[in-house]
Amino acid sequence: MRLQNQKRTDAAAGGSMCLPILCRQSWMGYIEKFAQANRVEINRLLLDKLSDGLWKEKKLIKINSLLTKLRRNGVISNAGSDKASRWQMVPRDAEKK
Repeated sequence: MRLQNQKRTDAAAGGSMCLPILCRQSWMGYIEKFAQANRVEINRLLLDKLSDGLWKEKKLIKINSLLTKLRRNGVISNAGSDKASRWQMVPRDAEKK
């Protein structure tokens, strides 16, 4: 029951809408402007855009999910290491390969 209530709270707080739309647009605009971003920069950019109804840990999980989804879809890649990530756009011609 608690899990179901948490899902409703997240959706009501706007968390589910922010992740695919607002956060993605914010992050993509940032990465297009600066060519790359580390995890600290990404967190700083997106944490305040997620609902205040979410705990910080939940916000970090949502940001991680966004990065994972973009990476799996071939939109971004991690040019750094696990401890020192450096996210950048995948060139358009390489996306389809």
